[in-house]
Amino acid sequence: MNHSTDTSIASFIRIPRPGKRCPVTQLSRSTIYELITPRAANNYKPPVVSHLMKTSRYSKRGARLIDRESLLSYIKDGDGSSGSKATRNLVETA
Repeated sequence: MNHSTDTSIASFIRIPRPGKRCPVTQLSRSTIYELITPRAANNYKPPVVSHLMKTSRYSKRGARLIDRESLLSYIKDGDGSSGSKATRNLVETA
């Protein structure tokens, strides 16, 4: 069976556990949260797309999934003018 799409790379990644870094980008958990959270620094429009998956609409908890392409695109093309100092340094050194 020969497929034209590569299924070995996930479309979404999870937020890293506390104290760990993202296995794809090596960004810290707090830096990723800054990129996916609407805040004044990003005009309430997060530069990285994320989705919350819940088991039901009444669930208090869920899994936050980050769009992998959105995150990598931000790192590659982002200007670093918004976000944390760590994010700006990452973009400037890339």
